[in-house]
Amino acid sequence: AYEMAYLVSSLKPNAHFIFPSTGLVYSPDLGSDKTQSFSEISPVDPKSLYALTKYLAEEALKNISQRRGLSVTALRIFTHVHKSQRPDFFLASVYSQLKNAEEEKKTHI
Repeated sequence: AYEMAYLVSSLKPNAHFIFPSTGLVYSPDLGSDKTQSFSEISPVDPKSLYALTKYLAEEALKNISQRRGLSVTALRIFTHVHKSQRPDFFLASVYSQLKNAEEEKKTHI
């Protein structure tokens, strides 16, 4: 990611570099009680090699952003679909609403 961002900053100085990261950079305990939500300032605590490498790439991109003036966004993407996904996450919430609508024979949500 760093080399690509460096190259982009050389070829297109006004470009915006978007890096797909992961929500796994956050502590697994964050949000476990379902009253906490995640934000950009939530503490990070990567527990896997994958999460750690994504976090380190984010930090490297911050560095190149500061040094070369490249606009960088890191998108911390969460698991889109998983059986243990919290019910307040988007797809789990939509699924629950659709299921309830079907059970109640509603025509809209």
